[in-house]
Amino acid sequence: MVDSPFDVLKANVRAARKSDAAEFSQISYNTHLELAVRLVTEAPSLNHYAAQMDTYPWREIPDLGEILASFRAIEHLVGRFDAEGQPPEYERYERWQLLAAIWLSAYPQKIDAAEASSPFHELLCHCADLDGLRIPRMLGQGEVLTLAQSAAQAPNEAWILSAWLFEKEGLCIEHWDHLQHAAERFGYGEMAAAHYRAACRESVNHSWDPRSAIALGVYDLPVDRPMFFRDGESDEQLRSRIDTIWRWEEPEAFED
Repeated sequence: MVDSPFDVLKANVRAARKSDAAEFSQISYNTHLELAVRLVTEAPSLNHYAAQMDTYPWREIPDLGEILASFRAIEHLVGRFDAEGQPPEYERYERWQLLAAIWLSAYPQKIDAAEASSPFHELLCHCADLDGLRIPRMLGQGEVLTLAQSAAQAPNEAWILSAWLFEKEGLCIEHWDHLQHAAERFGYGEMAAAHYRAACRESVNHSWDPRSAIALGVYDLPVDRPMFFRDGESDEQLRSRIDTIWRWEEPEAFED
């Protein structure tokens, strides 16, 4: 008897939780399965999938933009993480890491990107449009590595994310403008919005920790309402949260 896709998914999730219990300690098995189903099949819920498996086939790991859109659609279902002394907004990065680990747990182990720095990094090494990004091919033991292996050699996922952003937005000048305009449409003042634009630009151009750009919403495309914005927040509160990140990444910028 051939196992159903649902049985295979459950077996893969159980195996992943057994082999790396610490990775998934924040979520229960049922939550893990729920999120895996939504990521892998795009079903609106586990119940929908279980009732209509033929309607929601498994998908291969999609384009990078689709990966991020899938994260944004369900990240609210993941509990908050302790930023452990870092800027509070950096916990969003930890949620994305967990979602990436959940996504990968649904598939048999992929060894091409085994040297990736994190689950998110590994997942991006398998995005469907990786060959369209400017990722340099590298050598390993005298042989040219696969594109996924080469991407895994990068220090972290920021290299892939920035290559994708530049592919989408060119030199990004217009992208920074779009982020500033989004802040103004949301209700922030001109100066606060300009400060937000500057922080977003610096987070990529100055190679800040990848947590910063994710927290600020740099990769929340298309630009509408980046997750960094908060209802009812004053300009001063926005600037304070931005400066907390900026000070963490470039403390010398705040020296007298």
